[in-house]
Amino acid sequence: MPAQKRYSTDYPGVYYIEGKEIGTGKPERIYYITYRKNGKQVHEKAGRAKKDDMSAPRAAKIRVERMGEGGLSNQEKREAEEARKKAEAGRWTIDKLWKKYNANRKPGKSVQTDAGRYEKYIQPVFGDREPSESAPLMLTASGSTFQKNFHRKP
Repeated sequence: MPAQKRYSTDYPGVYYIEGKEIGTGKPERIYYITYRKNGKQVHEKAGRAKKDDMSAPRAAKIRVERMGEGGLSNQEKREAEEARKKAEAGRWTIDKLWKKYNANRKPGKSVQTDAGRYEKYIQPVFGDREPSESAPLMLTASGSTFQKNFHRKP
């Protein structure tokens, strides 16, 4: 099957192909942009005319942003997102440690008590932090806060 025909627009580096609308199958323009970044030619999809509300001027604006200093290409955005997810997965937070600890505990009466204490006192303050981020001063400060807010009155 031959490649689809590209139709040029009035904007340099912006072209479109005639595709089919998702769901209905009606004809729809799909806009693409081309530019050079670090000496390499980059071809990317800018968006669909109806689904993404894309037009040739909007695609040209996206092209200018991507060619600029801070603009990331679609490939670079995907790589950055993947790296962020890997870093997050490799990060041992207090929540992750609690879940591992709780999964390996023997069932008993104290499991519910400990889970309640963790959810009420520890998770809101320290849940998304790594153990190395919890300084002793922070622990004593949060302890005094707990005593003030949750002290049982006789």
